[in-house]
Amino acid sequence: MLRIILFILTFGCITFVQAQDSSQRKKSDSSIIKGISDTTYKFHVRNVTVTGNKKTKTYIILRESPVKKGDSIQATQLYAIIQNARNLIYNTVLFTDVSITPELHSGTELSLHITVNERWYVIPVPQLRIPDSEFVQFPNIDWDLALYGAKFSHYNFSGKGDLLRIILLNGYARVISGAYRAPY
Repeated sequence: MLRIILFILTFGCITFVQAQDSSQRKKSDSSIIKGISDTTYKFHVRNVTVTGNKKTKTYIILRESPVKKGDSIQATQLYAIIQNARNLIYNTVLFTDVSITPELHSGTELSLHITVNERWYVIPVPQLRIPDSEFVQFPNIDWDLALYGAKFSHYNFSGKGDLLRIILLNGYARVISGAYRAPY
């Protein structure tokens, strides 16, 4: 009988200590969460770095980002702002992958690291132009009137998101065509 009473007292004391410890942990966790979810808590952007760009100019990537060096970001909006910046950079269609990683330096300062993976910019496409291109007339095509050649498109010619397109065709007529388009 004495063993049972000692067991109940020991088990009760352990349970009581564990309950107090978990309530203290909940209080400290809630104060941390409260500090971060406070609408007045802001991070100061110390630096924004870009890596992975070989052809694209760094200022083109930074121009698309809404976050600049020296900005203040509310802690509650940090994730949404980073996601928006990622989407804006990705929508330039110059990259296959964009990731933005915040690095906390102190309680209020952070740096943003933008990592990009550039896509393949030079795209050659073979060309075949037939004068009467209806499929029903395919067996009766006059191949002497056909044009053949290639179209070359360079989608980031000078690293600023500009487009250079060259078309070279030979056959019935010779066609040399070029076009350049600057985005801004």
